This record gives sequence, structure tokens and C-alpha cells, in this order.
Amino acid sequence: DGAVEAQRSRLRRDVGHLLRAEWESPLRLEFGKVEASFGYPDPVPLHLDGERVLHVHGFIDRIDRAAPGLVVRDVKTGRLEPGSDLRPPKDLQIALYALVAPDVVGGAHVARAAYLHPVPAGDAERAFDGAALESLLAAARGWLGLAADLLAERSFPHAVDPDACTYCEFQPVCGDDAAAVSLRKLAHAGGAAARFAALAKPEDDDGD
Repeated sequence: DGAVEAQRSRLRRDVGHLLRAEWESPLRLEFGKVEASFGYPDPVPLHLDGERVLHVHGFIDRIDRAAPGLVVRDVKTGRLEPGSDLRPPKDLQIALYALVAPDVVGGAHVARAAYLHPVPAGDAERAFDGAALESLLAAARGWLGLAADLLAERSFPHAVDPDACTYCEFQPVCGDDAAAVSLRKLAHAGGAAARFAALAKPEDDDGD
């Protein structure tokens, strides 16, 4: 009972934080959709550069309309990460939503894409709009293009960042040093696998 009540209290707290953020937001939104699905029953073809196509499906937490265009948001339960630097693959999620959202709601362009966090005070969003949004979408097309190239080459490299293995059910099979082993192997690889290693390599202690 204590555990159940603790989670209820957390839910009430987080909803309260999200309502406060909504009330204080300068955006004037018209409700669109929540848990908006795309790619069901048939995956959505996402056309990339060089005639590459990925077929995708998923759910978008929230899509609203504003004067500048669509506002796409993904609601997170964790802490808000500071900074505006693009972070593959974490930022791929919101970028993918922004790429497919116009088709989900029947047109209009995306003016803003953001992660929304239930924080007690201050800015609750890590948002992309204007030039930042354009940079995000361009980077995401590159990330997705790399995924398409890996599929075309039938190359399925193991993660090179141990943090990516934290919640993976296969970690006991791969072993604790799987990411390091993968990075050493990919150092001698070519093609898309080498590009994957360069993109996914974790930062060292100096931030390089």
C-alpha cells in the first residue's frame, strides 16, 4: 500500500508541474491530438536523401496547433537536460515525430518540437524551433540515413556506449564489456559501421 500511495503522490505532483508549465507558457495552443499513432496498420514510408526509405511507426504524445504551425511534444518523466547541443540518438525521437507529424494531422508544418518535463519551477521544455529545428531535422535525416545504410549492408553493430545497454534484456548474454569490445572491432570497420562507431562513441572525460 505504501508503494502504491507513493506512486500516486508522484503522479499528482508531476501532473501539477505539467499544468503549471502549461498555464505559464507564452504559447497559445489549439488542442490537436494526444497519443497520436502513425504507421498502424501499415508503416509510414519516410523518404530520405539518396532515394533511401525507412518504414516507421509509433505514437506521438501530443500535437497541438499554434499560429506559427504545429507544436509537437514528448512528455518525459526524468529530469530536464540542459543545453541545446544535438544528442544522437536521444534527440532522434522528437525529430522523428516532427518529421511525420504533418501527415498525422493532415498537413501544416511543424514550427516547434520539444521534450516536456514535469519540473517544479522554471522552463519545463527542451525545445527546438526556427534554425534549431531545421538543424535537428537535418541531423536526424543523417542519423536515419545511416540506419538505412546499415540495413542495406546487413550490418548490425553492437552499441558502443555502455549507457545504451542499461535497460537491454540481452545484457547478461553480451557481458559487461560488450560495448568496449564492439568499439574496438568497429575501429577497423569500414562503410556504415565505421560511421556508426564515430556517431555513437561516448564522450571521454575531456568531453571529446
